[in-house]
Amino acid sequence: MIQTPASRAAFISSAISYLRSHNFDGLNLDWHLPNAFYKDHFTALVQELDQAFINEAKDTRKTQLLLSANVPGLMSRILSYDAPGIGAHLDFFNVVTFDFHGHWDPVTGHNSPLYSSSKDTGNLLYHNVNASISFWLSQGAPAQKLLMGFPNFGRTFRLSSTDNGLGAPANGAGDAGPYTQTAGFWAYYEVCLFLSSASVVWIEEQEVPYATYSYLWVGYDDKRSFSAKVQRMTEFNLGGAHVWTMDYDDFSGHFCSQGTYPLIRHLRMSMGLPNPPTTTPAPTTTRDPILEFCKGRPDGLYENVADRNTYFQCFQGITYLHRCQPGLIFWDSCKCCNWP
Repeated sequence: MIQTPASRAAFISSAISYLRSHNFDGLNLDWHLPNAFYKDHFTALVQELDQAFINEAKDTRKTQLLLSANVPGLMSRILSYDAPGIGAHLDFFNVVTFDFHGHWDPVTGHNSPLYSSSKDTGNLLYHNVNASISFWLSQGAPAQKLLMGFPNFGRTFRLSSTDNGLGAPANGAGDAGPYTQTAGFWAYYEVCLFLSSASVVWIEEQEVPYATYSYLWVGYDDKRSFSAKVQRMTEFNLGGAHVWTMDYDDFSGHFCSQGTYPLIRHLRMSMGLPNPPTTTPAPTTTRDPILEFCKGRPDGLYENVADRNTYFQCFQGITYLHRCQPGLIFWDSCKCCNWP
């Protein structure tokens, strides 16, 4: 698609048609690594999209479509972009200032540290929010178009020794969360479940927290770390913030006892933006009233013999009651909801 003017023009034409037919506000390019060979091609795509959006708005007298891009936070990948070339044509950059550390590392490290730590050496000195934004600016990206990324999730590790601090030896991903069900990753509302039994530590150097219990370790963001990042964002004079993602926050307000969307609401407040009235919608997943069911049982899904329209999920000894979609029942053979 990106290699020739003709193939780019075909994509641009179809993109505009699709965006207008569905009443979208614009297009976000999620191409994290164009690499050196395609660097100029990607710049040409951005420039041609921008001009096409301008021309289309003039011809149709409609509001011009927005154009943005998700761009990486790691220095080695930032070099694959022509920052001034695309900066003149994008409305904003969503800088991915998270996933700096994770279960792919041999030791524990925070998902989105604001600064480096004394344990960082070599390239790891640049695996943090401050270094990422600083490098984009040094490459010529316009500050007012850079949006700092705020993650509503944490990266988990499985500890491999009795050491449970920052930089402790780790052996892969922590257990999958009960809802996102992805090893090495917990949404913020799953982190809240873990915090009730975990020890929480604030990393002063990096201005972010982590929590640990038994063999599990998670580096995550909370209201305090969001405030610190907003302060640095203001000092950089950036255009604003983007969140990954809304549904990883406690959208129901039932897990963290902080109301609905506690992190996003705190982020808006820290930026001086008004918040809509808080709401507490009826939960689609509720804690099982039979609290003793999961005690002593391994994590997993279990049949509720009293009501096959529901099933139990056990996670670290806590019982959750899920309900199948109308007309379906839980089958223990596949651990899934299916037709009777």
